[in-house]
Amino acid sequence: MIQTRQKQQRGSSGGATRSGFSNFQVVFLILFILIVERVLYPPNLSMSESMAKLTSAQQQQSANSANTNAYTNIITNTGDIPYEQHTSPLGIPQGKAVNLPSIRIDEEQDQKVERNIYGGKGDKAHLGGFTDIDVQGLAPAVWTHLVKNWTVQSVIDVGCGRGISTSWFVTHGLRTECVEGSHDAIEKSMVPDKSILTEHDFSRGPWWPEKTFDVAWSVEFLEHVNLQFHYNYVSVFRKAALILVTSSKWGGWHHVEVHKDDWWIRKYEAYGLKYDDKLTQQIRQIASLDRSVRSREIFPPTGKRESYFGQHIYTTMKVFVNPVRVRNSDIYFLFLPFRTRDIIVCSQIPNLLFIPHQTKLQTKKQAVAALPEHAHLFGAPGCFQSTGLPNRECGVPATPRQKQTAATETRLDPSYYPLKLTPQQDEAWINIVKAHVPKPEPQPQPNIQKRKIPSNATGDALIEAFLPPKNGGR
Repeated sequence: MIQTRQKQQRGSSGGATRSGFSNFQVVFLILFILIVERVLYPPNLSMSESMAKLTSAQQQQSANSANTNAYTNIITNTGDIPYEQHTSPLGIPQGKAVNLPSIRIDEEQDQKVERNIYGGKGDKAHLGGFTDIDVQGLAPAVWTHLVKNWTVQSVIDVGCGRGISTSWFVTHGLRTECVEGSHDAIEKSMVPDKSILTEHDFSRGPWWPEKTFDVAWSVEFLEHVNLQFHYNYVSVFRKAALILVTSSKWGGWHHVEVHKDDWWIRKYEAYGLKYDDKLTQQIRQIASLDRSVRSREIFPPTGKRESYFGQHIYTTMKVFVNPVRVRNSDIYFLFLPFRTRDIIVCSQIPNLLFIPHQTKLQTKKQAVAALPEHAHLFGAPGCFQSTGLPNRECGVPATPRQKQTAATETRLDPSYYPLKLTPQQDEAWINIVKAHVPKPEPQPQPNIQKRKIPSNATGDALIEAFLPPKNGGR
């Protein structure tokens, strides 16, 4: 009887190994190991080649670390904030970076640079490109719209040249900063408050301001900076809620990035910015209407009717919203049961990272447009007035019937209202520009002499009477 029970027990346990794993578990474990091995070391990649790639990755990581340490020297006012937050391609740079002014060239080198109508005396050849006044980049109607309808209260002007647009923002009460690479332009700047000027050559490294802004305004700047230096100025855009930029479609001084709009849109969206077509078309339409008015009136600083007024804005202006963010679902993780300092990216499975099980990867959800200090943007009356009519200000009845309703409504905080603009501010800006651009040359008057036209003159005789005089008027 005892022997029979022992046989039965041995028979019932015959399907399991001494380790306690069932046959199915052993097979599954082997298959899992084979899959992991195949992913890490594909058939077309030998073990030696994999190790070579890992070694190369380690060397690249060391090089990046050295670059990071080098760039750390230009960061100030950052306290104990980890440096990675400053250089994160999808983060808001913290603190303020130290500016790197342009490197000057001597007079002999400068004479070799034929700038013609462009400024930049003493600057390297990639800088300059500004003129005394470029009416094609001016848009007072657009700036007014930004203040009145988008409730913009602060602007950073990137590539501000001599500061013509910057001066408008300053004289109209906006918190303003201006960054420009040309030392010659800074010296010739017409901005009344020189403390808001920053001279920085973006080919030398990144720079960003300390505070965030409602708008980053940049006209005819993008095409001057090579692709490899994009990050250096995009770090400024990351500190603005809205980015309004133009891009040249033709040649000019150091125009090294001339592309169509879709190229810029694709590029900037890759940087984490979101293109807004509706806002873009709105700005272009306003600039076009402004041009039609200016072409019929004399623009005081130039004394001319400017038929190309605001052309850069109504042809190529693009509006981006800065919702820079990283979603945790964007990256998938597989934690391996071994320790290593290397992060192995699987070439066959995009967005799949093999990371040590004790490694923590922090992702940041940041958006300048969502910060409380920019909540006033696009402020507008929010209380219903009547069908077909614009909303009314809350707490202010538009009709006697609305008195009772208005009495219970919460008023909008005054800081959310648009800044008040006055004609005196416009006049102050025009006077600044007039004082810093060459005076318009008097236009020669045609030598018109009165001629007697016979009452019965027709045909050739009538045409001859209206032609310019010949041979001194005889």
